[in-house]
Amino acid sequence: MQWPAIIVLVLLAGYILSETMKVTEGFVVPKRADIGPAADGWKEETGWERDLRYTESFVDIQGLGVASDFCRAIHKTNKPESLHLSCALGTRDGMNTMEYNGPTVAEGFRFSRDDYWRSSTGNKKRMDYCRILRNPTTQEWMPVCAIAGPDGFKKAEIIDDAPPHAIQLLLEAYEGALVWFRWVDDNIDYIGNASFTKRGEAVFPTMLKPVVSRGLQLNRWPQAAQDAGIQAPPIQDFLSWGEKGTHELHQAIPPRQIRAIAFWVWWDGFEKDARILESYNPDENGNSVTKKDRFIIGIDGGGTELHAVAKTRPAVEVRPEVIQAVGQLTEPASIPHQPRPSKTATYFLEIWDQENRIMRLD
Repeated sequence: MQWPAIIVLVLLAGYILSETMKVTEGFVVPKRADIGPAADGWKEETGWERDLRYTESFVDIQGLGVASDFCRAIHKTNKPESLHLSCALGTRDGMNTMEYNGPTVAEGFRFSRDDYWRSSTGNKKRMDYCRILRNPTTQEWMPVCAIAGPDGFKKAEIIDDAPPHAIQLLLEAYEGALVWFRWVDDNIDYIGNASFTKRGEAVFPTMLKPVVSRGLQLNRWPQAAQDAGIQAPPIQDFLSWGEKGTHELHQAIPPRQIRAIAFWVWWDGFEKDARILESYNPDENGNSVTKKDRFIIGIDGGGTELHAVAKTRPAVEVRPEVIQAVGQLTEPASIPHQPRPSKTATYFLEIWDQENRIMRLD
């Protein structure tokens, strides 16, 4: 006659065990403790390097309900074509940190700076690796996911039909973009249309994913030089860029299709007539000294004031119906400039038709 009590005890024991498992679930599958983010000092084993332009994260690859697997992009030293996704699986400290892998770049896998993890297949257990890629047939930018399988990332991929809001905003930025240089830690055009030639002593960032980055540096005037009273260097650093192989704007980057240009500039000090962007056609004889059909973004004024901050204005949308010719204005003669202290400078945009300026915005 003790069965009811025994049944109650069994049920109670089952309930306690269930609740205990829930409470300790996060500890049953701990994160890998023998590898982690580069920011925490972790490195790959000898002969391998991590590409920090792409995500490195603890995610749930095994589908255990806990983000215990550490995934990152790695390649063999001096063999960038071996770049691939690799994961160290949770609960296997001291074991192989590269036991779960994806296809390599040499095998056709494509990476993107704009990548993220998401359960995109409807299987809420495993996390897939997604990123913004261009469809080589339609040229459309879209979020594409590499599916996480039992033994590695599959070669077959799917489109993420519900990407996060941040990715949706980036997709809008990609749409219609002709050139996208980020200058954070490499010098790649992420749209793939442009190349460039360096002139002078332009400095490009080389440290991947730096904590603090100044990006591309032209005509640098270091703070130490400023403090010592050394004058700003002359304008001599610039990039000549354009379509691959020609450095011109014609097929892949048609000027008539350019609708907006965005950039960030940090000024050490203002140099008179500094140009941020200038494009032009040579004359009939191919002489680039005679500049025609110019498009210029630069600053007016200049000086040697320390910690100068440009006077910025909100972005202006210019529609064809508001562009008006302002007369037969030719470029003023160059006048020797004596540096004068100046805390501000004004951006301007000019468009020239042949040798006539047809528009200027300050």
